[in-house]
Amino acid sequence: MDDVRTHGAVGDGRTLDHAAFQRAINQCSVRGGGIVVVPPGRYRCGSIKLKGGVHLHIQAGAEIFGSPDEADYECVVPSCHGVFPTTTRALFHADEEDDIAITGYGSIHGGGDSPMPGPLYLATCFRPAVFLLRGCCRVRIADLTIKDSRYWTIHLLRCCDVRVRGITISNHRQRISSVGLVADSSRDVLVSDCVIESGDDAVAVKSTVDLPCSNIAVTNCILRSSQAALKIGAQSVGTISNVLFSNCIIEGSHVGIGVYMKDGGLFENLSFIDLVISADSEFPITIDATARRHARDTDPGHMRDLRFSGLTVHGRGRCYVQGHPLAPIERLTMRDVVWTVHGYCDGPKAVKNRGSEHVDPQPGGVDLAAEPWHFVFAHIAGLRMADISCHLAVPLQRHDRGLLLLDHVSDAAFADLRGLPTPPGLPAVEVRGCSDLHGLSSALRTGAAVVSGLESGLMHAAVRGA
Repeated sequence: MDDVRTHGAVGDGRTLDHAAFQRAINQCSVRGGGIVVVPPGRYRCGSIKLKGGVHLHIQAGAEIFGSPDEADYECVVPSCHGVFPTTTRALFHADEEDDIAITGYGSIHGGGDSPMPGPLYLATCFRPAVFLLRGCCRVRIADLTIKDSRYWTIHLLRCCDVRVRGITISNHRQRISSVGLVADSSRDVLVSDCVIESGDDAVAVKSTVDLPCSNIAVTNCILRSSQAALKIGAQSVGTISNVLFSNCIIEGSHVGIGVYMKDGGLFENLSFIDLVISADSEFPITIDATARRHARDTDPGHMRDLRFSGLTVHGRGRCYVQGHPLAPIERLTMRDVVWTVHGYCDGPKAVKNRGSEHVDPQPGGVDLAAEPWHFVFAHIAGLRMADISCHLAVPLQRHDRGLLLLDHVSDAAFADLRGLPTPPGLPAVEVRGCSDLHGLSSALRTGAAVVSGLESGLMHAAVRGA
């Protein structure tokens, strides 16, 4: 066992200690691996390179502070790539190292304790991550508290067999790009029992390099985000598959669930199970498979097999799901959803969520965000909705939405849907260019239930566009 103090670390909050940390890690690695202990103290550090077989244990009372001086950080990515800054740096980093562990009840402070609005973000190149691990396998991160990351807090790029458990991430809510955790072109990643608060996405699943991202599970977490609490895609060129978000509480977020396919590829087997969501945006659940503007003439990609079950949603907003006209979303199931509406939607001023500043808000298609229905579904092949209930948290002076808009939806079945009272003259359901719809029966009345039935015909009294 090595102690960073025996290698020269001072821990007074002023002395640069990362060289001592590195000596301890290097010596431990040369001996074949083991534990490096960080005892209580205040350690000011620049870049620290983690090594395979070394377990860095940060004890309770130990605080590691990221240096504010760019010169103290090693250049990890020397040129602009994807969504990275021009030069990427990190407090802790590793390349192609296996059997890495960072644990303990101590804390890591990234230094991003002030707001970073858009113009400042674009003008600031020095934004080091806290952890950037590339091509690493068998990674364990547990029990730490991480505060005020300047950039992505934990970035797992091309990693496999990763366990992140019991950590707390607390980033400045007004700091752009302070993402909590990113599983990027990685596989076999389990994130559990964490509390994550961020000024950007709380947990993001991406494939920024053309490698698959698969077998990602996020469970038993509490998430707060100024953007999306749970996000898939936006900057993704590879396949994303077998993703499970379950048993999480989302509160104080802008978007609860965001799935954005903007660069083609394949998204499949995405499950969102037993989530409690409180979000303030117009569309706290957004699924968008339309391409970027500059990619309209390329392969639109494919999104299929999405499952939403056991959702409890609070907020004024609605649900937006849009596939690509040339590649509809295939097989989407939504069941057992209770949606409590707390206020009015944006109405004619509504626009769909972009996903990120890198994504065109509406690349050449039709934006259905201003349509006055609670569930907006477009370009879907294979839709199942059952046991869906919408109700008001408090009485409103006017009604602002119908229940369901179906635009170019095929092979759809509905059972036991209940919407809010609709405005005068607005049908509960609007149907445009659809085929093979089942379960919209004569039991449908404005503001009442859609009851499962064998009928495939749509009753004009309740459904417009049949």
